[in-house]
Amino acid sequence: MLAPELIPFNLTLQALAGVDHDDPTSPPRPTVADPRTRDVIMATLQTQTIARRRQYIDSAGIQNPASDTLNIHPLVHEILQTIQLRVDAATLIGPLTDLIACVYGWLDEMRHQGHFFPVDQLLVHSDALLHIVDSLDVSNTAKHDQQRYLCAHVLLRSEAANAYLSRAQYGRSIAMTERALHDIGGVVGDQRARPGGQLQAPGHIALTVMLLSASSHARCWVRPIPPCLEAV
Repeated sequence: MLAPELIPFNLTLQALAGVDHDDPTSPPRPTVADPRTRDVIMATLQTQTIARRRQYIDSAGIQNPASDTLNIHPLVHEILQTIQLRVDAATLIGPLTDLIACVYGWLDEMRHQGHFFPVDQLLVHSDALLHIVDSLDVSNTAKHDQQRYLCAHVLLRSEAANAYLSRAQYGRSIAMTERALHDIGGVVGDQRARPGGQLQAPGHIALTVMLLSASSHARCWVRPIPPCLEAV
């Protein structure tokens, strides 16, 4: 589901182990897996010629949790992803939500710590995940799973927007923020429209306020606003 190059191995192991992210204000944070566990799994992958390991250090000669990475051949990656996306959405939505939540938590933490290259690295994977989100139909899955999935990908999209804003990619940041607002607003509006309906996830309100603030912040840096955004 991630991009084929510089896949953070620690993040992958964290997502595969399953994460508790029902509270959107406390996403999974960067962690480093047991070195022996990493080496054993990596050795198995390399034996099967599925992946190649690459480790990098920053300008200060220090590794971070995203430094231990996997590179997968693009063709192999495409085949594996095609197989994964053929899985029933009800089976796929849980692991995909865990992965999205981990990328969001890592991106948020790395950005706030000022790690420039890891943020760029994670943005590539964020874009790959959001591309899948944009094409995946989860309408036949359980409502609770849909809520968790929605919160995860809205938060990831908004955090990616913050990262692009910090890189002066204002148009992209605004577009991503407003897409996140659209996604969260559609669910809130749908729940309010139901007879006797009440919001099942109060966190949506906090998310909406956060996204509106982010969108306003991004817009104040853009003069003039492109015509395609005037009507938004």
